[in-house]
Amino acid sequence: VGGGLNPTLRDMARFGEAMRLDGRFNGQQIIPAVVVARIRAGASKEDFAKAGYKTLPGWSYKSQWWVSHNSHGADMARGVRGQAIYIDPKAEMVIVRFASNPQAGNVNFDDISLPALHDAANAVRAIARQGQSTVAALTRAAAARGPSSRKVAELAVLPASALASPPPPRWSCALLRPRCGGS
Repeated sequence: VGGGLNPTLRDMARFGEAMRLDGRFNGQQIIPAVVVARIRAGASKEDFAKAGYKTLPGWSYKSQWWVSHNSHGADMARGVRGQAIYIDPKAEMVIVRFASNPQAGNVNFDDISLPALHDAANAVRAIARQGQSTVAALTRAAAARGPSSRKVAELAVLPASALASPPPPRWSCALLRPRCGGS
């Protein structure tokens, strides 16, 4: 017996956006706000630490969601092969990633993916403060870092309004973490 879920990337982004907006999407409450609040509150960080997730210090797990308890209030849904819906309320941002890592277990790539997600949120917040276009600024940031790194996080950058039909044009850019290149 197997199971699964087969959403599109846009479907995952819509769900993440609804979670970011306390369960609301397109003006309708589709997930009870109390459910979202319970998830965001997380669970015991102390109990979670005992489980041995060394790549997630200070995190907890609640109702199938991984809660960071960081200063941005970020949480995420994670698939065993790297799939993710990363929600950062402070940056007003949702990042969705399809993945099929050959090694099961997020621990195999948390050291790269989690800092990249947090850095992307910080970049989006900085861009918003400067009143710049997110797409243009992220593209410039990626170009400035150069192609020297083997570890690249690719992001599809879409405004929340683009989650409605019809599908918008696609934009993409790459963010390179300075410490990922190594030597």
